[in-house]
Amino acid sequence: MVGSSTLDVDGGYVVGDSTLADGNSRGFVHDLRTRRTRAIGTFGGRDSRVSGIDGGVAAGSARTSGNQNTHAYAYDARTRVLTELDSPVGPDGTSTAAGISEGR
Repeated sequence: MVGSSTLDVDGGYVVGDSTLADGNSRGFVHDLRTRRTRAIGTFGGRDSRVSGIDGGVAAGSARTSGNQNTHAYAYDARTRVLTELDSPVGPDGTSTAAGISEGR
């Protein structure tokens, strides 16, 4: 990482965005318990960004293959599973998660 900024904290997790040496960006989750930082991937594109975290699940957006579109995602920090949320108009549309809530 060349630079990074923290965006949100939830229990034992810190999330933010980092700028890589090639100029692309990646959202990240840092586990305070294990002291490990994991980059949030993409859907074949260059960038991902994180919007927030709640209940150990981060939300944000990531570029698709060829950087044609941006799709919202949910990333489970415990299982490290990245789930593409797609777009209401289908895979050729664009979507972004602006936040997340457990719905308590």
